[in-house]
Amino acid sequence: IYRHKVIRINYTTYDLRREQDSLNSRTHADIMVLSHEDDEANGHPYWYARIIGVFHALVSYRDPAANSSSYDPVQVDFAWVRWFGRDLTHRSGWEVKRLHRLGFIPSEDPGAFGFVDPKHIIRGIHLIPAFAHGHTSEYMSPSIARHPSDNDEDWTYFYLNIFVDRDMLMRFRGGGVGHRTTREATNIFLDDRSAARREITELDEGDESDLDYDDYGYSGIQEVEGEDFDEDKDEDRYSEDGEGFEATEGDGDDEIDDELGAEDGEDSDEELEGFDEF
Repeated sequence: IYRHKVIRINYTTYDLRREQDSLNSRTHADIMVLSHEDDEANGHPYWYARIIGVFHALVSYRDPAANSSSYDPVQVDFAWVRWFGRDLTHRSGWEVKRLHRLGFIPSEDPGAFGFVDPKHIIRGIHLIPAFAHGHTSEYMSPSIARHPSDNDEDWTYFYLNIFVDRDMLMRFRGGGVGHRTTREATNIFLDDRSAARREITELDEGDESDLDYDDYGYSGIQEVEGEDFDEDKDEDRYSEDGEGFEATEGDGDDEIDDELGAEDGEDSDEELEGFDEF
């Protein structure tokens, strides 16, 4: 068995870009994988874990069903992890406007530790310690599974930061174009999102604004009272080749200065007081 310090996970973002997470057991060890839960009442599309170590081994295996006599070793990559569990007593999600809360599974539980195939890791996650709940040593006795700086204690709870970046937000909202392989699993968030949207609609009902806002909160361009829009006059502002605006003379003191100044990257002819010439 060979041990490694770093594992790099490639993934596709919600907008079809390629990204990579560099994970290690010391500073960036928390990951998410697809869950295998049958509980519809408390269903959740992801499981969460902390990497203890990254390894690979050369394994020789003969499949009796394959009728093969080859014993050529095959490289098997795996990560040793400590699993988190969701706090089901803590209401979370879009409807209640709270982050999901996690905690380590007690070491006495058979599912506290396990092995994960690196190709099943979706990406790294960002956890925020629940400082108000402090530390505890009840989850596990002194062990090499902890970092020495933890002083044989764990944070009692962590909050899952779904707003750490745009891709992570879309993984908990659903509907990301680049998240095709996990879209079916994340459909569970659609009901939660719809409930939050219905609540907002009920609060806003009867309080209509004079402006018609679209989905992005933009009210459109309003006409200034007392001023008429002259299309021919506005076309004169464009250059003949159609690129950009031409400078026009304004009324009064609002004249446009075409000269570039020092702030535009040009050298200023004025000498600065207190500085000698180079």
